[in-house]
Amino acid sequence: MIADLARNLRGLGVVETISPQDRMFNPVNGLPRYLSVGRSGLRLILTAVVARLGYPGGDSPISTILDFGSAYGRVTRFLRAAFPEAQLTVTDLNRDAVDWCVANLGVSALEGDIPSNAFDLIFLGSVFTHVPPEVTAGLLTKLTSALRPNGILIFTTQGRYACADIETHPERASYGLSRAQLDIILAGYKALGYGFAEYSPGCGYGVSLIDRAWLDKQVGQQPDLTQILFQEKGYDHHQDGYTYLKSPILAGGRSGL
Repeated sequence: MIADLARNLRGLGVVETISPQDRMFNPVNGLPRYLSVGRSGLRLILTAVVARLGYPGGDSPISTILDFGSAYGRVTRFLRAAFPEAQLTVTDLNRDAVDWCVANLGVSALEGDIPSNAFDLIFLGSVFTHVPPEVTAGLLTKLTSALRPNGILIFTTQGRYACADIETHPERASYGLSRAQLDIILAGYKALGYGFAEYSPGCGYGVSLIDRAWLDKQVGQQPDLTQILFQEKGYDHHQDGYTYLKSPILAGGRSGL
């Protein structure tokens, strides 16, 4: 059923209204390009839901969803259409974006801190791609706590493809940064597994590249998480997708050979 849905996303009845404030919408590329990114996000999510079926408890209902960093709902609108019965919650630093989603997409806004043990599925599309390592590490801990047992955490990062793209086509893949800033990102990625540079000094927001080994080390400090899927270039054929199941690594075990 989920595989059929992934193949036929155009029939979902997705809301196509775009906020005039949505900077992710490029009038030159138009609505088809905008929707293609949201559709890519949902395919990544549905693939993760299928992977979850291979684990004990993986067939439990997905009734509560958090779209963390939803912006103006480029992926949210696809989540709403694919999971019509789920309680879908959004949060973003841009309050206007959250209010627009609430008014137009039939979702709720997250008020206050992220609650513990509250969500069956949490999605972060292109959030860790813009923050420094300490923010990513802190969010991994907080979002793990927010998952219900057998819930899944799905997020995207920029990895070796983005690194190669910057090195090969810096004029195209500059993300609005200077050559010096790009060099800082590349050096950090290659030396530490996490390269980051701010858009402007002190803003705390910029562009990051994250190596799989860095994430493996962070998740190694989260004994309640089990990695169940890695989708290289799985989001818009650019960002990598990671999926973790809220299941203690020592839970269960072999039932026999």
